[in-house]
Amino acid sequence: MRRIWMAKAMSVAAFTTGMATVPATAHAATIAVPCDSAALISAIVTSAPGGTLVLAPGCTYTLDNSTGPIPVIDKPLTIHGNDSTISRDPGSAAFRILSVNSNVNIDRINLTGGAVPGSIGAGITVFSGLANLNNVHLYGNVAASGGGLGVLSNATVRLTRSTITQNRGIQTGGGLSNTGQLAIGNSVINENEAGERGGGIINGRQLIISDTALNNNVTTTPTSVGGGIG
Repeated sequence: MRRIWMAKAMSVAAFTTGMATVPATAHAATIAVPCDSAALISAIVTSAPGGTLVLAPGCTYTLDNSTGPIPVIDKPLTIHGNDSTISRDPGSAAFRILSVNSNVNIDRINLTGGAVPGSIGAGITVFSGLANLNNVHLYGNVAASGGGLGVLSNATVRLTRSTITQNRGIQTGGGLSNTGQLAIGNSVINENEAGERGGGIINGRQLIISDTALNNNVTTTPTSVGGGIG
């Protein structure tokens, strides 16, 4: 069932009190990740479930053919971005920046340059689990659907104080694609582009939007519909 709820006064938290939260794990390690892409990949792979990664402040972690993509995050994990950026080198093979298959908290990070022209969610795709994304900025990503963000049917995502801008969905959902449960609050979704439907958002299930601006999102084919939400 496709549902869109919009509210101006209530916070996302007010809508999502019944959702699960990401559990904390006692004595899980905190790892400071140096400004090195290989070190970032290693930290994600080797961290214990429930661990915390603290990225180097302001660092740009560039992924290319030598590093390859970041492996799927398949365990509970917290990533404090410290205003860092994870990007894909435009000369490298096409791949997604982050793939999530567990419960995660991610904050203060930029994800850019992801490219999955035959798939969904080039910046980040949440396949299952609960993802809390706070101050996450998705820009310059390209996918068949959901250029910046993909939320699949077994996933719940809370996106707060974030921006999704200048992403492209070749077919649908320039900014994001949702077939799961998605709550967006205090965010900006603008200047995204889709070929056929949903320049900003393509939605197929439960979507809650609160105090969020959707501006200048477009569809580009003559028969396309839903510049903002499709």
